[in-house]
Amino acid sequence: MDFDRNGELFEAQKQLAMERALRCLGMRWHTVNELGNKLKKSGFEPEIVRLTLAECQRLGLLDDRQYASDYAAQLADRGCGSYRIRLNLRRKGIAPEETAETLAQLAKDEPERAIRAAEFKLRMLARESDWRRKREKLCRFLAGRGFRPEAIRAVIAHFPELQGRSDDFDD
Repeated sequence: MDFDRNGELFEAQKQLAMERALRCLGMRWHTVNELGNKLKKSGFEPEIVRLTLAECQRLGLLDDRQYASDYAAQLADRGCGSYRIRLNLRRKGIAPEETAETLAQLAKDEPERAIRAAEFKLRMLARESDWRRKREKLCRFLAGRGFRPEAIRAVIAHFPELQGRSDDFDD
């Protein structure tokens, strides 16, 4: 459908799209990509969607950089590593340049977050008697949570029981 940008139908569609956007944003924060997809699925023309997103950004209702910062902090608090956070932000449609600063800040405390996640997992692995298997399971758990290899090595160094004893090795 070709709209006359000054026509009543065009203005009515813009109004409806803005109302839909505000309803979506009233439920939770969205990325520009998420909200655009919702508006497209609602049947709005691409031009209407583009104008609505621009208006929401102008009003400060959409801010991918702030969304990335808040969402990354939330994931970090849940025990996720940098790789997992980066992946989830990409899935949300946030551009890498919007997330670089946030991820750099989170990388600084990643070893501490990995240690906290490891403490949780080690309580579950308390019955495991073989230190090698315990270490392997913990490493898989941390890698699955998206922690970088450097953070996993810091965890292994932090817990002496994961490093074995000299009498465990045969000549």
